[in-house]
Amino acid sequence: MQATYVVFDLEATGLKPDENDILEIGAVKIVDGEVVDRFSQLIRPESQIPAFVAHMTGIDRKAVSQQPSLSEVWPRFAEFIQGSVLVAHNAAYDIGMLRAALRRWGLALDEMPLVDTQDLITLLLPNLPSLRLEDVARTMGIALPEAHRALSDAQATADIFLNLLKKIDSIPLTLL
Repeated sequence: MQATYVVFDLEATGLKPDENDILEIGAVKIVDGEVVDRFSQLIRPESQIPAFVAHMTGIDRKAVSQQPSLSEVWPRFAEFIQGSVLVAHNAAYDIGMLRAALRRWGLALDEMPLVDTQDLITLLLPNLPSLRLEDVARTMGIALPEAHRALSDAQATADIFLNLLKKIDSIPLTLL
């Protein structure tokens, strides 16, 4: 499949798109099956960072206090993803969180094609016992050095996605 893909991941202050804020965006751009660029940015949230989120991500109030807001980061990220197919692991969460956060700033995400690696895994590797990113990466022998950090998760998802694309390419097509 020849296209430009941007595999992205978000870290947030919680799981509720209408209540929680984005803390970090990480993304990996793939052109012709090769990683050509990366995007990584901490974001200063409007809301507090719960202790369990700070513990899980390593992102606390001090780490983001001098970072830009989402409204300041959005133009650069929008340019980074322009003309791409977006890819995420559990894409409904990431895209829902992004759209809700942008709405609060009076911004919007243009309609773009979106691929969920969980859907591809379900189709191509139906016997995997878990769809959690960490479990899929471990099963596929893919490094995930900093789980719950956006760029690390995006890179692992990109590696999973590239492996899945190879699997798709290897499926013989029979024309009737």
